[in-house]
Amino acid sequence: MPNTNLSQKLPSLASIVDRQPLIVTPTLPVVEVITLMSQAKGHTCWLPNADRASGEARSPALEISAAARHSAVLVQSNNLLVGIFTERDLVKLTASQTDIHTVTIGEVMTVDPITLVLSEQHTVMTALGIFQQHKIRHLPILDDLQQLIGIVTPEHIRQILQPVNLLRFRSIAEGMTTEVICAAPTTTTLEIAQIMVDRKISSIVIMDGDEPLRPVGIITERDVVQFQAFELELDQLLAPAVMSSPLFCLQPTDSLWAAQQVMQTKNIRQLVITNDRGELAGILTQSNLLQLLDPLEMLYMVESLQSQSIDRAIELERINGELQTEVARREQVEAQLRRASQTLEERVVARTAESVMLTEELHVKIAEQESTEIALEVSQQGILDFIENAQIGMHWVDIEGIIVWANQAELDLLGYDRSEYIGQPLINFHVVGEASSRNETLRERNENRVKIADIFGQLLNDRSITGIVAQMRRKDGSICDVSIDSNPFFKNGKFTHARCFTRDISAQQAALRELQRSEASLQASEARYRALLITAPVGIYQTDVVGNCIFINQQCLELLGLTLTEALGQGWANSLHPDDLQRVSAEWYGAVQAQQEYRSEHRFVTPQGRVNWVFVKAIGIYDESGIMTGYIGTLTDITDLKAAAQKIQEQAALLDIATDAIIVRDLDSQIQFWNNGATAIYGWLATEAIDRTTAQLFYPDTPPETAVAIAFRRSPRKKVPPLTSFDLYFDFAQYKSLNSRSVSWPTRSRWRSLP
Repeated sequence: MPNTNLSQKLPSLASIVDRQPLIVTPTLPVVEVITLMSQAKGHTCWLPNADRASGEARSPALEISAAARHSAVLVQSNNLLVGIFTERDLVKLTASQTDIHTVTIGEVMTVDPITLVLSEQHTVMTALGIFQQHKIRHLPILDDLQQLIGIVTPEHIRQILQPVNLLRFRSIAEGMTTEVICAAPTTTTLEIAQIMVDRKISSIVIMDGDEPLRPVGIITERDVVQFQAFELELDQLLAPAVMSSPLFCLQPTDSLWAAQQVMQTKNIRQLVITNDRGELAGILTQSNLLQLLDPLEMLYMVESLQSQSIDRAIELERINGELQTEVARREQVEAQLRRASQTLEERVVARTAESVMLTEELHVKIAEQESTEIALEVSQQGILDFIENAQIGMHWVDIEGIIVWANQAELDLLGYDRSEYIGQPLINFHVVGEASSRNETLRERNENRVKIADIFGQLLNDRSITGIVAQMRRKDGSICDVSIDSNPFFKNGKFTHARCFTRDISAQQAALRELQRSEASLQASEARYRALLITAPVGIYQTDVVGNCIFINQQCLELLGLTLTEALGQGWANSLHPDDLQRVSAEWYGAVQAQQEYRSEHRFVTPQGRVNWVFVKAIGIYDESGIMTGYIGTLTDITDLKAAAQKIQEQAALLDIATDAIIVRDLDSQIQFWNNGATAIYGWLATEAIDRTTAQLFYPDTPPETAVAIAFRRSPRKKVPPLTSFDLYFDFAQYKSLNSRSVSWPTRSRWRSLP
């Protein structure tokens, strides 16, 4: 009978409590909760009332799952647990198409969840009983004051219990579920979430459309949490776009231990089971494993194995005694055989008549030996032929480094005759003593000499060498890259020669050198690009796909008046001019949402109060699949241009005050400026005159010379007295001097007398 104190051998409930649960308040929006659930557990904090001063170490199960994601959120109000929200609750929200942006977690959580007050008498059996009784997968643990300590899940229990032998002795077929809910690749993600809710399941297997049907992917409740965190359009996404693929599949005949190892290493909670033809046979979940892991049964098995070990030890001792008896019996038989042999020899001496027969038998044996030697010689010739004509070069080198034998493949590789190669020092054919065709340096030659000496040292210590890359010189002077394997041959404990196998790897080495050159070129190109970004005279920045700044050069930082740390992320927006903040934010995030090019002019205010006008341009960055991964843009300082434009506007206002007609033309005689005085004299508004020539404006049917002369004499719209004296006529150059902040003077002038 098993020990009645088995429950004392089970881990305590306190040892498997996850003291880093995800905790939120009821007013937190559901969309933010989804983001928190999709993050790794390592980003959460220990509960304030978790006793860590005692030095208690975290349990192995919690250490293993530290990088996993949260499958449930605990909701607290006034330091009291008021509800729980799990992945299954999120799937229900998704299936009902509830707008997660408009509801809080307090509106959709499970109120008054089932909890357990921690006690020293509680073991993992206590939690298992509650899981099975209430059909739940998350159990909040409270202290005597109803304060939250942590949470326990079936995964914690499965990880803390390591039933190696129990799982190894049972097959997947004993624990898997054969009734698997499947969906076609044409099913949308929203429909899959609705199926999960209707069937009350945590995963759906996606099958291909061909016969026979085979699983191609899987979608779980945890995947739905991720989709909601990314705010994907679930009613438009088909299953193949979001399913987990390829699958980690096992067969029903594999052990449950193999399944548990795959789940733990791959951090998955469902495992698709297929038969030897790749067809769906069932599904194995962590809940299936937990149902099989009865702690009492495991302890009974441990005691049974211990009992079996004792029985086997007794059986081994019995067998050992029998073997010793058998050895003694055989020694007696051998002694009897020796005595019988001695008696036989005496009989041979006594019976000379039998000597003739023995002689004839000897001749027969000699003939058989000769036949055997002939067969051996034929076999040796075949082996020698095989070695001589092998596709890999072979040679022997004695302790002095002299080549004592080489096969034809070695000679063909290097182009030498047998007499030119055998008997020569091996080092003569290695590129180590002088500059090679690849401009080998003195340092490299010394390294090669040291390498060869090290190789011989290892061979003399009876160690084999594999994969030594070297360069050998052919007879025609060319260099051959080779890979050499070598092992020593000892006779009577003394080194006689090394057996070397040579393979031509010139093509591979050439490809490797080309790859190294390409990598060096790429690194140089990246360095130049980085230097360009740093030293460019304009500001350069880069953002991710949602508009967060991930790179910014020094010129940008100077325009913003911020440090690199302050500008990254959304920090750059702190320098926007208050009057431009709303407009720029709307334009920028509108362009990001539409994934369009962005252009704008606005102001930045540095912490010192200096205002910088900038022209901003940003374009999208796309990967090889055409998917936008972010933006790269430039900031151009236009503060001086803005000041010049302001000054020009002020000068233009002064020209408008003048009562004289002031007209500015470019080199093509097109009117660029028309003041109020010109409107008063000639009658045309500035909008009518600008961008037209004087000839087109005054006399479209008159030759240019005559039209220009008459233009300043009278107006076709308004009577102007003819000039009786001289008219000063200016031919202005193109209006272009913004950078110098001045208006250009006439390029030529002349006096013309009018009648």
